[in-house]
Amino acid sequence: MNYLTFHHQSYYFQLRVPLALQPQYGSVVRENLQTTDPAVAKAIALRLASEWFGTFKLRVPALARTSNRLP
Repeated sequence: MNYLTFHHQSYYFQLRVPLALQPQYGSVVRENLQTTDPAVAKAIALRLASEWFGTFKLRVPALARTSNRLP
């Protein structure tokens, strides 16, 4: 999945929030990565995605059960 967008000469991390958590976090998490280097942006975005998915799993137990299934 791609969590990167490029806007105003900088990369941004962007991730949709699960419906159950949107009242708390809004519909999208978006953060300026303050870099123009795509390799650096990708590394930061993957770390942020991992952190956010961990937060989502703690807040919505149903997400933890479904994320362990194989496609």
